[in-house]
Amino acid sequence: GSDIAYWTTQLADLPTRATLPADTLLSTRRTGAAPALTTSVALDASAARTLVDFASAQRTTPFVGVYAALSVAIARVTGSSDVLIAAPQAGRGPGETDTVGMFANPVALRASLDPGATVAELIAASHARVQEALEHGAVPFGEIANVVDPGRDPTEFPLADVVLAYRENTAIPELIDAHIDVAPAVDALVPIRVI
Repeated sequence: GSDIAYWTTQLADLPTRATLPADTLLSTRRTGAAPALTTSVALDASAARTLVDFASAQRTTPFVGVYAALSVAIARVTGSSDVLIAAPQAGRGPGETDTVGMFANPVALRASLDPGATVAELIAASHARVQEALEHGAVPFGEIANVVDPGRDPTEFPLADVVLAYRENTAIPELIDAHIDVAPAVDALVPIRVI
């Protein structure tokens, strides 16, 4: 339907796979596997509060701030202004409230960065991109990959080379912190790194 049409348009003419600095093999199941790097960043309470305050001032979420910053970092490392990052989306659809299990589906977040954009413009564009992706996020990621890139290598995570997992601990305001995992898309069969 309209969600598949959105993803087909959004992910048309994908950039070539990113070449990122790495320290471990991406997959042991194939020869010539590209190296990979998993990076976890835990923000202390002060840094997390700064992130929350900054995002609030921009009228967005801390996740959007982290996503925008990661997009810029990847663009600088790769030299490409066209950046694609996958991010797990948790949630249940209508009628799934009585079903037991984990409900997570990656969404593809594609950024076309403007080198002349201000930070506020970057954050606004990132916010809009994340909002759109979530609005069309009901389509399973594997189905999107099959439509957009039907001839893909099944030993590689489809579409994106980077997965951004972000979680907040806001149970106790004085202990607010954030944990960010940036991981390579390790395997097409296990696309999300559980943290």
